[in-house]
This record gives sequence, C-alpha cells and structure tokens, in this order.
Amino acid sequence: MQRVNLPGSDLNVSPICLGTWQFNGGQVGGDKTWGAMSVEESRKIWDKALETGINFIDTAEAYLNSHSVLGQIMDPSKRRDIVLASKVGNGKGANSAPYTAEDIDQAVTTSLEKLKTDYIDLYQGDSTYPTK
Repeated sequence: MQRVNLPGSDLNVSPICLGTWQFNGGQVGGDKTWGAMSVEESRKIWDKALETGINFIDTAEAYLNSHSVLGQIMDPSKRRDIVLASKVGNGKGANSAPYTAEDIDQAVTTSLEKLKTDYIDLYQGDSTYPTK
C-alpha cells in the first residue's frame, strides 16, 4: 500500500487508518456503541490490517480498554513498522476541569504502560477537553 506524508511531520502513513475504538477486550462501555469484542477478534482485525499494508493505527485514552488490548496484540519486534496515534482525554467532556501539564504527563505515562511501548508517534489533544 502506498504511503503519504503526514503534513508537518516525518511520518509516512497508509492513507487508511485503523481505528481501535471497538478493541475493548470483551468489555462494553456506557454507550454500548460497539458491543463486546474479544481480544481474539481484535487480533484478527489487526492482523488483516497489517497484511493489507495499513500501518496507521488510531487509539485514545477514552477508548474503553483499547490501549490494553493493543498492548496485548502489538508485536514489539514490529513496533517500528506502525505509526501509532493516540489522544488525551478520558471522556469526561467539555464541562470537566481543564487538563494541566501534570494531567497530560500522567495520561501519556499510563497510555504507554498499557500499550507496552515506549513511544507514541502522534499524541493529540481533543478539542472537547480544555487545557490550562
């Protein structure tokens, strides 16, 4: 699959990004949007995406259990082949207190631990979550 440059970066990504909202390890969130998806089902989607050339993966702190599932299915020896994007924000919404630098630092540290990786290629803020 062709790669495109992510503007403003040196990241070359597939033009298709795999969103992992539904990678919940069998847990169902309050909105029940995706239902329960086992780790095995997530792994099949993951494997097929990589097989077809997708290297751009999207996750977020607010995606129920997604970071932990990705931590289980990502092969550390192939981590450099993946462009991993994640977002800060735990779903509290726009009326929550603004995030401080310490909040963001804790969020990324927790995400890295759950993802079982030492870096996130693209870390984004969510405009519905205010910062100080």
